[in-house]
Amino acid sequence: MIARCALLCLVLALPLFAEQQPVAPAKVSDFPPGMTAGDVRQKLGMPARVSRQILYHRHLEQWIYSAPIDLRLEFRCLPGQEARLQTVQSTARQAGP
Repeated sequence: MIARCALLCLVLALPLFAEQQPVAPAKVSDFPPGMTAGDVRQKLGMPARVSRQILYHRHLEQWIYSAPIDLRLEFRCLPGQEARLQTVQSTARQAGP
């Protein structure tokens, strides 16, 4: 009985750990400034890495997406408000000569 319960919990939790893939290839122009973090997450899924810089009465977050997307997004986060997109940069490396 306990083994069945544990197995059921594991099966139900698997989608939570599955890596989310973007629906379509993303371009810098797809993300205008002011977009919410929730909207970005819905389009791209969870970022590969998140960095946070704590400042006075706010913090900044940098979300890094790696291949096949290769984007770096920076968010401004104010207390009591949802994070808003400030800048987007492509981190794709250019091919050599």
